[in-house]
Amino acid sequence: IFVAKPALGALGDGVEQLVAGDAAAERRVLAMLEAVDVVLQPFLPRVCVDGELCFVHANGALAHVVRKDPAGWGGDPAGAASGDRSRAGDRSCLNNA
Repeated sequence: IFVAKPALGALGDGVEQLVAGDAAAERRVLAMLEAVDVVLQPFLPRVCVDGELCFVHANGALAHVVRKDPAGWGGDPAGAASGDRSRAGDRSCLNNA
């Protein structure tokens, strides 16, 4: 399983999960490639629980690092604000999971 997402994006907009043989998802990603640069990476289920780190570079130098919390990806934002990650582990953090 892979994830395709716009190289520049926020809140999981435009994220596609790709499973081998899913022709419809492959077509959506090909259409995305016509409009924007795309990052293709392996799907790591822990990202739905722990979030991910985004390293931002400017002019070849590290500018800052942002921790992206999965609560904004379709999970439970209220639960994340309180520290409750009980629902964050479901795969709803992907728009098309």
